[in-house]
This record gives sequence, C-alpha cells and structure tokens, in this order.
Amino acid sequence: MSIIKPILLASLLAPGLCLAEASNFNYVEIDYLQQKIDILGGDVDFNGFELSGSYEVNDEVFVSARYADVSLDEDVPGLKADVDGYALGVGYIFGSNSTATVFGELSYVDQSAKASDGLTGTSAKADADGISVGFGVRMNTSERTELNFGLSYVDFDEGGASLGYVEFVFEFVEDFSGTLNFASSEGDTSAGFGVRYSY
Repeated sequence: MSIIKPILLASLLAPGLCLAEASNFNYVEIDYLQQKIDILGGDVDFNGFELSGSYEVNDEVFVSARYADVSLDEDVPGLKADVDGYALGVGYIFGSNSTATVFGELSYVDQSAKASDGLTGTSAKADADGISVGFGVRMNTSERTELNFGLSYVDFDEGGASLGYVEFVFEFVEDFSGTLNFASSEGDTSAGFGVRYSY
C-alpha cells in the first residue's frame, strides 16, 4: 500500500472551480480541510489547509496552481505525520451558458509524506508525482449560489486512483464567497470550508 493516498490532497486533484459568472476562472482561495483516511484497516484523521488560485488566459483556457499541507490529527504519543504537495494545471472550457459550464483540467501533481515516531526514533518519507486529468460541471443555482461537481483521475508511479467531489459556493458580498466542499476516493473522505476572492 502506498504511504501517499490521493485523498490526502483531495483538492489538488479536483478541476479548478470558479464563481457564478460564466467563464470566470480568476480567483484565489484558502480552505481548511478535515480528512478521514483508512490506513491499515483503521480510520485516521488528518487536517490542514489548501491555498489555490486560477487565472483565465482567454474565454476558453485557464491556468491553475494549488498547494496543500495536512497533518495527523490524532493524539498518539510521539507519532507525527505530514503530507504536503502542489499541483500546476491548465484547463479548457468546453461550453458555457447562463446555467452551467463544462470544463476539464490537466495537472502535474507532486506530493510528499513524512512520518516519525519520537518514542522509537524511527522515521519514513515517501515522494510521488504524476498526472491528474479531471472534468467538472458548474451549475448556477441562483444569482449568488453555485453547485460544482466532477471526477478526476491521478496516475502515480505506484498506480492510479479516481476521486469524486462536490462543492457549494455562496457569494456573501461582491467578489467574496464562502465555500463548502466534500471529496471521496476509494472510501477515504475529505471535507472542508473556505473563503474565495474573485477578481
């Protein structure tokens, strides 16, 4: 079993998301993440943050960048574990109207995991990189709310995994929004909330 599980950086694998105006992929966002991972037959909790951004090159093409860092959220004496990583991507908007936008993204993903046991003095580290392909749909549910969902697949050297996600976006003042997100991959889950600024 790989020490690095895709769900640990779930949002790195999700296609870039955006706000209610069609074809607006210009934003920066920060999210808090809470994740539950199946490791050796038991659920283990991680939490951390993700910083992401996207820039629209033209009406059909956008570029994106993301960085995430999560740590073990368990009270185990002496045990520490951290996972961090980044993704750089380019996306294409296949179609857009006042109701929905359909898009895809191709990303390079790089991530690293470190674990140590202060009681025994042992430690381990693993690195992985690969390519992620994702497709998503944005649906404008009202003038201020939006529902996003999609699927992505990441191919690492040790194998691949698929991930599904859903996100709700609410614009509370002009250009500023709150977000709620959920992702799942092979029984592992990630949930989070954040703040986004659109420019």
